[in-house]
Amino acid sequence: NAAEAVLEARGLTKEWLTAGTADMLDGRKMHNFEKGAELLKSNLDKKIAVYVDSDTDGFSSSAIMYAWLKDKYNLEVLTIVPEGKIHGIILDLIPEDLDLLIVPDASSSEGAIHKQLIERGTQILVLDHHEINFENGEYATIINPHHPECSYENKNISGTGVVYKFVEGIDKNEGVDFHSRHLDLVAIATVADSMDLKNMDNKAMINLGFKEIKNPYFKEYYKFSQRLADKPFDAMLVSFYLAPPINALIRLGSKEEKTELFLAIAGAIKPQPVIAMIGRVKSKQD
Repeated sequence: NAAEAVLEARGLTKEWLTAGTADMLDGRKMHNFEKGAELLKSNLDKKIAVYVDSDTDGFSSSAIMYAWLKDKYNLEVLTIVPEGKIHGIILDLIPEDLDLLIVPDASSSEGAIHKQLIERGTQILVLDHHEINFENGEYATIINPHHPECSYENKNISGTGVVYKFVEGIDKNEGVDFHSRHLDLVAIATVADSMDLKNMDNKAMINLGFKEIKNPYFKEYYKFSQRLADKPFDAMLVSFYLAPPINALIRLGSKEEKTELFLAIAGAIKPQPVIAMIGRVKSKQD
């Protein structure tokens, strides 16, 4: 069988093609999951902000957290979107009276900044996938598969995947589902951030996420972009057509434009004006 021969040559199996729910790992195995869940719940009646990292994975991971908090707890959390394509926390952007800062897709190794935030009364929840320099790691609750005490097997998960597994775990513990509609964002971010697609956990999330696109921004972008009309929604479409315009706006757009893009991906504002804005920025880049 030619297909099986190709798969075997690439170190893959037939099961990889159809990876699904049974192949997804349990995010509750991540180190600090329980601590992170308790930290979040203890701050639901306080001032919370989500810090948006500057790439497709950062926007998607923060969008899941923002939308999930809104859907499940009816919370309108503050969003912090820095200027330009800057990774990590800019201390001057954090309000002095903030109780909890949630940082998806970044900040695992920013112990010195975490220490300063703790000293002024802000707790930090990091949901990240980058390798860790663990100096001063005690000042934040860090959920990251690269944590030295983490037993979660998939070390190649995206930041969006980490956030998804976190909120999925909380929902599962409570017997509710406010998370699964965001699997398309996980699939998009996994491809956009060049994660290992051979990994069964990642492949399962991609298969399930691309099966039905529910995110209002990406659904609208795909629907009304004429050049995408005859193309399947798959990894190639994300790599060549969906992620590049987002990264272009992140690099070239203003803070206000980036904030509008984030809110559109999070489902907080209508996507059509933002899609038009993306087109204008892309035209400048071309």
